[in-house]
Amino acid sequence: MPFPHAKGMQKPLDLVFNRGPLPIGGDTDTPCQPAMLHQVPYDNKAWAPSLRQIVNMGDLSRCQVIIPPGQSGRLGSAHYVGLAEFWIRGKVRPKLWAWERIEREAEGRL
Repeated sequence: MPFPHAKGMQKPLDLVFNRGPLPIGGDTDTPCQPAMLHQVPYDNKAWAPSLRQIVNMGDLSRCQVIIPPGQSGRLGSAHYVGLAEFWIRGKVRPKLWAWERIEREAEGRL
């Protein structure tokens, strides 16, 4: 699965901004599968579900979310590709709802 960045559309910036490809499996019968074109050798050629979230309406503090490849489009950020491996493996992360937990887990402020 490739993770192209908008600034990586031009060479040689693609070598700096783009990430992947990372290995991913699946076909039309796999949950959260990447799209594949049956007339060409296996590869993700079209699309893949990106944002995934599990919302617990009974307890929002138990919601989970993942977005590839990470939560930052800024090169050099620890979050630039920090979630790609989680996403590839079908994992999710806690989605912080309670202000107390947000304050406790915050790394900084913008």
